[in-house]
Amino acid sequence: MLRTCDLYHTGIVVDGLPAAMRQLSDVAGYRWTNPIEHPMSIRVADETSEVLFRFAYSLDAPHIELVDAIAGTPFVAAPGNAIHHIGYFVDDLAGESAALSASGIPREVCGSVDGQEPFAFAYHKGAHGIRIELVDRALIGDWRTFLVENSGPTTEGA
Repeated sequence: MLRTCDLYHTGIVVDGLPAAMRQLSDVAGYRWTNPIEHPMSIRVADETSEVLFRFAYSLDAPHIELVDAIAGTPFVAAPGNAIHHIGYFVDDLAGESAALSASGIPREVCGSVDGQEPFAFAYHKGAHGIRIELVDRALIGDWRTFLVENSGPTTEGA
């Protein structure tokens, strides 16, 4: 099952990524990666759709991921609740996703490429409202290097 040492971020879905980055920079001194855009096929229940993820990570620990809201998907800001998910790196995405489902925390949404599911990530949501994101560790590789490579002088919010 999951290991606490593999928890690497807390995700917050926001309406307006650049404004949210600026606000957290202004009030708490956060520094950010540049916004990352990534098109992806996702599966929610029995439906597959194409979405454009837009997100940024804080450069300093504990890491926050800000995700721009995507209407009509689970990636929407929850009214009155800022935290959207907690994200864990895993070495066996399919195995960990199956284990979470078997433990009573069903899969809510996942990446889907050429019939491979889950691909890259999977979100699971339990009865108590806690959403867990599993991310294939191989997708990002070295976390510190990823942060440095995706930041720079054009970082929004800084």
